[in-house]
This record gives sequence, structure tokens and C-alpha cells, in this order.
Amino acid sequence: MKPFFALLGFFLILASSSRGEKSGAEVRVVPGVTAVQPGVPFSVALHVLPAKNFHTYWKYPGIVGIPTSVKWTLPGGFRAGEISWPAPKIVDMASHPAHGFHRELFLPILIIPPAEITGETVTLSGQLSWMACHRECYPGFAKCELTLPVNRSGQASPHPQWAPAIAREQADLPRESDLWTVTVESLPDTTPILVRLRPTPKSSLDPGEVYFFSEDGQITSEPSQTVTRQKDGSYLISGTRSEFSPEGRSSLPGTLLASNGWNRGRTLQAIRARPAYPTREEYSEQGRTRVTEVSARARRELQTMREQFQTAYDDPAEQKVFTEKLANIPDPGERQRLRSKRTEAMRLARAEVEARRAPESRILERKLIALVQLQDLWRLSESSQTGEASILRERLLQLADGHAAMENGHFHRVFEKLRSDIQGLPGQLNSQPR
Repeated sequence: MKPFFALLGFFLILASSSRGEKSGAEVRVVPGVTAVQPGVPFSVALHVLPAKNFHTYWKYPGIVGIPTSVKWTLPGGFRAGEISWPAPKIVDMASHPAHGFHRELFLPILIIPPAEITGETVTLSGQLSWMACHRECYPGFAKCELTLPVNRSGQASPHPQWAPAIAREQADLPRESDLWTVTVESLPDTTPILVRLRPTPKSSLDPGEVYFFSEDGQITSEPSQTVTRQKDGSYLISGTRSEFSPEGRSSLPGTLLASNGWNRGRTLQAIRARPAYPTREEYSEQGRTRVTEVSARARRELQTMREQFQTAYDDPAEQKVFTEKLANIPDPGERQRLRSKRTEAMRLARAEVEARRAPESRILERKLIALVQLQDLWRLSESSQTGEASILRERLLQLADGHAAMENGHFHRVFEKLRSDIQGLPGQLNSQPR
């Protein structure tokens, strides 16, 4: 993965020659009310209007991009909340996936005024920054000032132009939901990061394409996440931990997006979640199930591969004709001669098919055989009640979780080392992986 700042620098260089010609987006602060009341919180919004075909960026952009932001200079006693972010989409910058928006935005921010305000007007000042990208990227910077009157009698009215748009954006903000149970099935500071989504009776039967947007940058946007639907109806999302990921986090905050919606009415496309990382004890308890799932999946794939390979040299229809022919031959010696002749023909046919077999097929078969053995290695490690066995089970689970992203040579080196270490554990029962 290319470092974020290297990519960012490249895109800024692209934009530098025409930076004065266009900005890619217009950003300003707009009010949700017509006046400020002492002690009464109110909303403002960053109004982001991208040019045609341009996109701006979410709070965690991914591998490239800069989020829209404001650095406030507020009057004494005033406080500003964080930006409330809508659900983003996958955006593309020079074939690099990132997290952002192609649409007009109103990013709400709650302003909390003090109980007492001197003066008849209030001015909120700040420094805006953003980035807008299409074929090129344009960083933007602007000062903003918003002056509102102070209303000490009665209730301030919603702003006729901006309040409806801000309210619509606020109504669509992703929120936590109990429609799906979201858990993390990997340890902190490890990769891949595994997120499990388990349905409830109210869950959508087909949520469509599923994606986890990491709110604090623990999961990178490149390489892409993999999503697997399990037999029990749950989904397992596997994402790569960013090389710039914050460390030591106890939870994984994020926004989950489903193209068909998370509910059966298909009206809820985005939900927020903050699942906690499991403890090492919880992680180990989950391990047996997950390793069993990986081995069972590999076993099914291996069986299918071998059946297809056998069909290539041993046609079931021909085998049926041959069996029927043997049944009509009374002479045992003749039946044995025909069997031997067919066995030799099958051996030659198999050798010919094997010789034409693609190297990728052999590589995959070898990996599937190793994955099948993970379940036996787990059981073998459980027969040794030592601290070293617990550590090896943890490494075994990490291999099962992360094998898809590993280069084949690296995978087999790790597998062989683990197998050797587990087979050498003291206090084992007399069983070895097949």
C-alpha cells in the first residue's frame, strides 16, 4: 500500500498548475437559526457544493484525501461540537478507492452559547479547509464569518433558507440500531480486522453490498474489504488495518452501509456501530468455531476441485457403461482383464490431465490442504495445557483469519512453522493432523 502522504503529494502536484482556475468545490458556514438565544444551543452547517463530477471527503478519507473541516475562533463562553457526518460512499481518485461524497452537503455542527451574552450581535469565525477531486485534486482554504443578532426575548426562528436543508441532513444521519448485532472478531492492533454482522428477526434478508467505513482510520480503503455471507445468515467483513491506524483502541467505531438497506423495508441504508474488541480470552473461545469454519469451507472447495479433476479423465457416463458391460460377462478372468485394462487407461488419462493442469490449480490445492489441517492443529494444541499452546492457538487463528490476503509462499512458511511448533508441544494426546 502506498503511504497516504505520498499519494496526497502526487495529487497536489497535479492540481498546482491550474489551482487558480477552479477550486472543485465551494464551502461556507450557514446558520440554522435567525438569531442566537443566550444558553440555547443551535445548529450551523458547513455547506459544501462540489463542482460537476467532483467529490469531497469524509471524516476518514481512506488512502487519499483531506476531510472538510473548520477551525473555530469563537466569542468567549461559546463552544462548538464536532461535525455530524452523513454516510459516505466509495469515491475514486486515480483508481484509488477513498471515502467521500459526490453531492451537495450540509454538515451540521452544534454551537453552545453561554447563558449570558454581551452585545447585540455575535460573530462566529473560523478557518475552513477541504479537498475536492476529479481527475485532479484541489485543496481549498477560506476564512468564514457568520454574524447573528442576539435574541433575549422569545424564541429564535429557524432560518428560512438553511434550516430545512440542515434538518433533512440531520434526519438522515446514521445512528446506532439493534437490527443487526455487530461484533469484532480480531484482536486490537492486528490485521486483518474482522467484523461480524449477525441478523435479527427484523433484519433485511438481502442487504446487498455491505461496507464498513472506519470512522477513526483503523481500516484502510485500499486494499478493498472482503465480505462473506455465512451459512447462518451472518456476514463477515475482513479489512486491512491501515499503516496509519491509531493504536491501543478498545473499540472499532464505524458506519455500515448496505446497498439494499439493513431493514426489510429497505429504508435504512446506513447504521453506526462501535463494537468492542474481544479480550484475549474471548478471542480464544471464538477461535475453535472460526477455525472450524475455515477448514470446512476449504474441505468443500477441495472436494469440488477433485471431483472436477476426476471428471476430466473419468466420465461418469462411461463408467456406467463399463460397469454394465462387466455385469454381462460371465468369465471372471475376462472381467479381471477388462478391469486391469481400464485401470491402466485411467492412469494414463489421469497423468495426461495432470500434465496439462495449470500451476495455479496445484498452488490452490496445496493451500486448501493446509487450511483443512488447521482444524486438526487446533485440536492438537488444545491437548496441551501450556501457555505456549495458547499463544500458538492465537497465531493459528490469525492465520485462518488472514490467509486470503497472504502471499502463498509466506502463507506456507507460517503454516509449516506453526505445524512444527504445535506438534512439538509437551503434554499432547497421541494425535497428529492428517
